[in-house]
Amino acid sequence: MSSPGQFTPFSRNVTRLLNHMKWGSPVHYSIVTDRQYDKSRGKEFHFPPWLEEASIYVHWPYCKKRCTYCNFNKYVTPTIDQDRMRACLTREARTLIRLSGIKRVNSIFFGGGTPSLAEPRVLEGVIDAVREMVVMPTDVEITMEANPTSVEMKRLEDFKSAGINRLSLGIQALNNNDLRTLGREHTVDQSLTCIQEARTLFPDRLSIDIIFGRPSQTLNSWKAELDHILQVCDSHISLYQLTLEPGTLLYKLEKQGVLPMPDADVMADMYETAVERLDRAGLYRYEVSNFARDVRAESTHNKAYWEGKQYIGVGPGAHGRFCPVADQTESKRIISDSKAYFQSVPCHSKDGARERSLRSDGNLVKLSTATPRSRQPVAEETEQRESPSDSFPSLLQREARIQTLEPEAWMLEVEKYGHATRKRSTLFNIDTLRELLLTGLRTCRGISSQTWQQFSPEDHPRDVFGPSSFTKGAIISGLVELDDRGLRCTHHGLNVLDSILPELTEILDSHYDNVR
Repeated sequence: MSSPGQFTPFSRNVTRLLNHMKWGSPVHYSIVTDRQYDKSRGKEFHFPPWLEEASIYVHWPYCKKRCTYCNFNKYVTPTIDQDRMRACLTREARTLIRLSGIKRVNSIFFGGGTPSLAEPRVLEGVIDAVREMVVMPTDVEITMEANPTSVEMKRLEDFKSAGINRLSLGIQALNNNDLRTLGREHTVDQSLTCIQEARTLFPDRLSIDIIFGRPSQTLNSWKAELDHILQVCDSHISLYQLTLEPGTLLYKLEKQGVLPMPDADVMADMYETAVERLDRAGLYRYEVSNFARDVRAESTHNKAYWEGKQYIGVGPGAHGRFCPVADQTESKRIISDSKAYFQSVPCHSKDGARERSLRSDGNLVKLSTATPRSRQPVAEETEQRESPSDSFPSLLQREARIQTLEPEAWMLEVEKYGHATRKRSTLFNIDTLRELLLTGLRTCRGISSQTWQQFSPEDHPRDVFGPSSFTKGAIISGLVELDDRGLRCTHHGLNVLDSILPELTEILDSHYDNVR
């Protein structure tokens, strides 16, 4: 899996959920701020443990060529200033860690692009910068995406010495004709050699990516390919159905009618066949697209996305979801003391809402004085909506952040301001719950009541979804389970998840519309 944040929550005109918070066991926060003491109530507040930890995604934007199916944020350039990229990645990582106030990092994921085209010292610099600022467990997962080309294979040992301890190999297909169609540079023989070498260097920490639903692919050819994959794989496989994205070569060819694609029923059969065969081989499905031999082989980093945990995005176009404690503290003070300044620099958003911008200590502050008329996808929002001021915990809001896309512009901003956050959007609890629903139900464990109540303390998933006739019918049909532990899909439910999520999202929105 590459950069998080690519999913789009269902749009709906939903106002704020519950902006008050109830913490469990009190834990003193490590950063002393002017809001740790609520003068109006005369007592000190405490922060939940999950606010003090995060995962880190680092985006390397460069590739040797663009694949025919790829629409990720990547760039093909003849020369790369490795020293400058190293300096900017490490600086932005330090800045965002400081803004987040976290004390612990549980995983680091280098995605792209093709991060294995970076010099190992670039990745090592980022790892060292993170380690200098926070605690990392002794078994911290540090993953790098790589392609099985001969150039990249030669440097795997150097990457391991730099701190990489888990590898995600973009095999994509064990068919040379299909590899050419996908625009891949490697061959099947190179893939098999690389898998063998990687299993030696990263025993039980190797994942391979495979794409199915490829042009002209049949169910029988897919079965034969699965048998080959199971003979050579290690302990983790990620399966992705080919999606033809606008702007890609394959999308253009399909629209021209020259690209024969398997129909929807055949692709559904391919997926179900893969789930069954992988399970018989000892690789169980722990998420819709991910299969592991045991819990140790599961991706710690990707589980942070699915379980609604904080993550910080570093690098061009990287996405993040975290509470910028230090930033929000400073921003609140600036807003309170400098209203006249903000009023002197008005501009207008596309919604007609007046916005203010201010750079202070390298931080971009964006405010909106009007609530947007309709809820837009998180990645498109640029306003920071204000919360009620009568409750201290509600002042600390999680944000969706996106870094500047283009590498040169990103580096210039990092060099000038310390980080290059281009878009910030305050996430109220309803926003986070919606994302949790869309990602958490992709996993076999689903959404635990404990995780749900971090964002909606007075509700249990049973209270939200239980009364619905759709939920009751889905339970009777064996698609979902809802009990004291939380909400999750059954084995069959995961196969038809796309038909379940829209209904459950509607139920979620309706519930909090009614209780506001």
